[in-house]
Amino acid sequence: MTSADALGHVGYLLLFAGMTLISANRPIGWALRLGGEDLWIGISAYLGLSSGVLWGLAFAYIDIRTYRRLRR
Repeated sequence: MTSADALGHVGYLLLFAGMTLISANRPIGWALRLGGEDLWIGISAYLGLSSGVLWGLAFAYIDIRTYRRLRR
């Protein structure tokens, strides 16, 4: 297993935990989701995958926007 692959598992674990907590109405889930997304953006940049960086930024933007909207 490469280090990028191992970090990918951590990123997906953070995304999974974040979504699970969000579904239980726990706001900390948003931070975990954003952390997982940030990790995947970094992995994608390291591997030269522009699609992963672009879509990772798009999903991070949506997460931040949704969190702010729900806090109102």
